[in-house]
Amino acid sequence: MKRWSPIVDKLIAQLGHDDATRISRADIVAWKDRLLEDGKSNITVRDVYLASTKATLQFAVDQGQLAENVAKDVKVRVREAPQERDRGFDGKEAATILSATLSQPSEKISIEMAAARRWVPWIGAYTGARVNEITPLRRRDIVFRDGIWMIRIRAENAKTRKFREVPLHSHLIEQGLLDYANSRGTQPLFYDPRRSRGGKDSNPHHKKVGERLAEWVRTLGIDERVAPNHGWRHRFSSVSRLVGMPEDVRNIIQGHAGAKAADSYGETWPLVALREIEKLPRYAVGKEA
Repeated sequence: MKRWSPIVDKLIAQLGHDDATRISRADIVAWKDRLLEDGKSNITVRDVYLASTKATLQFAVDQGQLAENVAKDVKVRVREAPQERDRGFDGKEAATILSATLSQPSEKISIEMAAARRWVPWIGAYTGARVNEITPLRRRDIVFRDGIWMIRIRAENAKTRKFREVPLHSHLIEQGLLDYANSRGTQPLFYDPRRSRGGKDSNPHHKKVGERLAEWVRTLGIDERVAPNHGWRHRFSSVSRLVGMPEDVRNIIQGHAGAKAADSYGETWPLVALREIEKLPRYAVGKEA
């Protein structure tokens, strides 16, 4: 078996051979059980070890090198963790993070990472977009149409694999987001590809930016039960309900799949979305207060 990844290499070590045609479903189950016995979490075994193995074997099947994917139906039960609080940032946590974005950045971090700390939380707060939809943005993804500035989230970066355009809240524009975007020319807004250290398709540079942002947010003392990046997405939903944003509009803005989504598109869509986004109260923190 060709060594596709360190994870598959570990499977080979468990099996004692590298012949994919000799692997049985029982072998995969035994490996899964061994990983759990060694202390790997159920989620890690399911989403990392098994997922990688399934993908590798399925590729071999697709290429006609294997008759079947014996790992396809092997599962790991993952018990839902108790939810003791809301999954979004509360008002105090939001203010803490946004205040920190306005602090003088350390000289030890790159210009792009400093910009990611400065802008990504604010964009998330006012658009409800996923962090990994924001971190790949370039200047070309900030579009002006019908008198409205919007960010274009490209299909390749969206979880739904469908593009969408989200109007920018006036507070983002007033803070200078467009000026910063213009300063980047054709470069990504939040990373420099020239500094990439061999990023892989499974973990591209923009995802690494999101990971570092999450690590930074954790240093601010935010409740560990809230996902440091996804917390903005949940808060956007909560605040949207508070201001009476229609559910179908909120779903389209955030890129949720919905049966009524298509009905809300059309020539007036940017105006409708901007009207609803401007209902969101401004975050008054630090010098922005």
